[in-house]
Amino acid sequence: MNVSLKIVQGGKREFERTGIYPEYLLFYFPELKRTWQVKLRNETQRGYLKIKGMNQFEYVYKNGNCKIKSNAAKTFTKIEDVLMMMCD
Repeated sequence: MNVSLKIVQGGKREFERTGIYPEYLLFYFPELKRTWQVKLRNETQRGYLKIKGMNQFEYVYKNGNCKIKSNAAKTFTKIEDVLMMMCD
């Protein structure tokens, strides 16, 4: 499965409101030409990426490492292409 992940930290608007820099996971699937943005709320997080309301992928994020699997797959695959990015 070809997928890349960006861990994005920052965001002026939310920082001005809450005083906390938010973190987001940006999943990109080149063969689908599709990007999902998920707000990171905990150091360990599990969730689903959906297309038209249907679960297509399941991810598990833990301390900077992320694994993902499609609905058809039985096992999780570690995402190797991970980039950390800070922005204002």
